[in-house]
Amino acid sequence: MRKEAIRTALFEYLEGADLEAATQRTVQQELEDRLGEPLNEYKEYIRAQTDAFLAGCTARGNDEVDDEDFQQPRKRVKGAGAEQHGKNDAANGHPLSGDVYAAVRDWHGRVGVDIRQYYTDKEGQLKPGFKGLALSPQGWGLLSQALPNLCKRLDARTSGDAVELDKNQRASVSEFKGTWALDLRQWHAGSDAGLIPGKKGVRLGREQASALLAAAPLLDSKLNRKGAAGPSVVDHPTPASNAKPTAQHPGPSLTHAKPSPAPITVQPGPVSEAADRPPDAGPVELGSNKRAEVTTFKGRSLLSLREYYEKDGQLLPGKRGIALAADQVLALLTAAPQLTAGLERRDDSCRAQLSASRRAGVSAFKGRHSIDIREWYEKDGQERPGAKGLSLSQEQWGIFVAALPALQAAM
Repeated sequence: MRKEAIRTALFEYLEGADLEAATQRTVQQELEDRLGEPLNEYKEYIRAQTDAFLAGCTARGNDEVDDEDFQQPRKRVKGAGAEQHGKNDAANGHPLSGDVYAAVRDWHGRVGVDIRQYYTDKEGQLKPGFKGLALSPQGWGLLSQALPNLCKRLDARTSGDAVELDKNQRASVSEFKGTWALDLRQWHAGSDAGLIPGKKGVRLGREQASALLAAAPLLDSKLNRKGAAGPSVVDHPTPASNAKPTAQHPGPSLTHAKPSPAPITVQPGPVSEAADRPPDAGPVELGSNKRAEVTTFKGRSLLSLREYYEKDGQLLPGKRGIALAADQVLALLTAAPQLTAGLERRDDSCRAQLSASRRAGVSAFKGRHSIDIREWYEKDGQERPGAKGLSLSQEQWGIFVAALPALQAAM
């Protein structure tokens, strides 16, 4: 069989596959089913092409969001000061080992956290490489929230759900060629309207992920000094550079993170009246433009869970969402520990009734588990999910549960 046929079938499969759950064995089995013959003799070729796909080495167009604003120019500029630029750039960052650095960058007035692998040029200078990811303050805030749990997953060698950051950036724990790592990557639209991994990203080993966790408070502090702090909702543990967060400094559980959300950089649209609103009424940024906040409608306090979209520099409320009355919020708060436990054990049968027509439960879609809070209706004697509702990933649910007592009190 020609290798081109294998490559075509492989890429078609990978574009729609759950890459965090896929293994070399499952990928080869899928290809054998599609092509109708054993492929053991092509095992190394399949492995190499999978590696190329994950690294973004195939032609995927130029539709990725560019992060060059947070990177230093790769073209060398004459002059002694310019020659030292790359070296000083790395020196000002926090080393994560293996020539990988995390640093706060201010490039043309845009501030963010850049996590990048450096290389040494012919003149012995450290220069930023292509492997890396530039995060906005919002993206870094969401990553720093999730770092303790991501490090726990890395220790346990379990993938779990990806953490949605900002502008189609994701953080996930995955295994490739027998090595587990924390993958920080930019995703973009594929041919089937789904998201596929792009070239921009970096994989951090256990030691590097632990070092990033240890450096998080320092990076937060630098962002604060520049007036560009992201939504920090977790008290970061401060382990030594070689310490394991899960052993000596365990991260907070989903139900014990401390919420102190900050407004995101995009100006919010006219969602609700902010005057006389209690300080804990939100909005609480959950990630991927999803929010929780207490609003008022016809004199009634409601907890709004909604996904927003950006237009003309403003975040406007989208169609996906649901507003919960006070008794429904109380029912959700009471059921939160049960739902969290069900989500952790991937129990699709775990659910809680919030009212006669509304429920919250564990839901699975394309291998990803989430908490779905939704209104249901009956048709032809069967219950069916309605349009009013919102699904929250494990990380988003954790942020929401942490803020839920304060939101409920603000009603």
